[in-house]
Amino acid sequence: VLSGTFGITDFASVIAWRGLQHEDEARHVFGMPGIITSDGALIFGVMADHTYNAGKIYPPGGSLDREDIRSNGEVDVLGSIVREMKEEIGLDAAQATPLGLYALSLGRALTVISFLGFAMTAREIEDIAHQHFATEAEPELKGLWIVREPGDLVPGMAAFARVMAEYFLANRQALTGLR
Repeated sequence: VLSGTFGITDFASVIAWRGLQHEDEARHVFGMPGIITSDGALIFGVMADHTYNAGKIYPPGGSLDREDIRSNGEVDVLGSIVREMKEEIGLDAAQATPLGLYALSLGRALTVISFLGFAMTAREIEDIAHQHFATEAEPELKGLWIVREPGDLVPGMAAFARVMAEYFLANRQALTGLR
């Protein structure tokens, strides 16, 4: 169980808060899918040039939206992961097998990670994503980044994405059954 008190604000305010030089107990909470392919890869997205995080590499996901708040006041982080993955790359979580749920606290962020195993190769997921990008006037992502080995960890990765990828690479066999 993850519990806390959430505040509602806009994305610009979150960006300004992240830049403050003082420490407080607040955290930017968001969910990210750990998309694992049948051929043992981890799928990340590359943010489009028109976005605030242009060129950054991390899982297709995003900040929680007002629609992620249930009528009883609970925040549906897992629902956010499913929604964002569908919105950003056109991938349906119903096609996945849950492989584990993790929380990563790093700096001022708390990331909820849901590793999801898909019975598709990285290439097949890449094809789905590119078809999805073609249907959008201004896609949030300009492509995918496929992590198969330590050399795929590059400076353009967000810090939490790098930690997530390192965990995946160190635990790939346990997560997927593949070497």
